[in-house]
Amino acid sequence: MTKCNISFKPKLIYHNIANTKAEACYRLLLIIKNLNYLYTIS
Repeated sequence: MTKCNISFKPKLIYHNIANTKAEACYRLLLIIKNLNYLYTIS
């Protein structure tokens, strides 16, 4: 079932979803680093 569903989805859309998730995680990490940096300064 899952294999059929994955192959049915267009690959381009699937890759775009994966990219946006990775980008969101990366931005979240940057925000956390910035908060830690500000916290150590003060």
